[in-house]
Amino acid sequence: MSAAPPRLPENAALAFLGEVAWMPARLTASEAKIISTTRNPTGRPNRDVLRTFVGQTGRRIHKQWQIDFPAHYREPEAALHESPFALLQKKISAANASPVGASLPVRRAQGPEPVVGLATQDTRSREQARSHKSETETTAPSVSWWHNPHAQPSLRHALARLDRFLATALNDSEPTWTWFESDHLPDDSLLIVARDDDFTHAVLESAAFISWWRAYVQKIAPTQIVESFPFPWSPFTPLGSLTKAQQEIRSAATRAVLAGDTEQLNSTIAAAFGWKNNWDESEILPALNELHRQRICG
Repeated sequence: MSAAPPRLPENAALAFLGEVAWMPARLTASEAKIISTTRNPTGRPNRDVLRTFVGQTGRRIHKQWQIDFPAHYREPEAALHESPFALLQKKISAANASPVGASLPVRRAQGPEPVVGLATQDTRSREQARSHKSETETTAPSVSWWHNPHAQPSLRHALARLDRFLATALNDSEPTWTWFESDHLPDDSLLIVARDDDFTHAVLESAAFISWWRAYVQKIAPTQIVESFPFPWSPFTPLGSLTKAQQEIRSAATRAVLAGDTEQLNSTIAAAFGWKNNWDESEILPALNELHRQRICG
């Protein structure tokens, strides 16, 4: 397949990029500790509006705190969290050299990420957004200054239903998947797969997915690589809808990925695709491309 493979409908809302940092809301560890332990007259805990943001550079995982008022909070409700509300108000006013108010300019969230392009295009678009920071902050009208303008509702909704999620650093040449707890929010250094099951992890670690990644990493964005990949069956397939054979394969793949047994993992994923055990790497990509074509054609 020479053309870039389109995303498969069955994989919709599977892959995401993390959120861009909202710098006025970022906290040091000491600020986060003080705010989280400060009491409010209403009794509302400030930890309800603090979120841990996680990112990864190579093998190094980094965590930062951020003030993050829920999207449904109106200003009077946000103000009940006195300490974080006042601190955010102060930082935004300082950044914009004007007091917080209905006309305060704030940077809005960026539009959808590019669908097609180099795999680094996701990252480049964010770097371009950062380079225009001062321009966007002084021209975009404010609607609700206390809300995170970079919040991604679709990402947050997907992660809210999970106990954990998979992610890999965007600057890695090949994916190295790591589990993160779902109460953490991923930053824009990460490519996220919104699943919490070990079978999906096994597929992503398999030679099949790595072959797909290598074939298209220079042609399409990382999210499209994931969402165009023809999994043995849709990652969103309910367990009760799997056949007995699929359930057995799923269990075997789970054992293999937990044990770190690469040979057994690849053999099991081959069985999930219905391939022979002694598969050759040169046969993987043509088989996946044909399966993708069949899925697209219905």
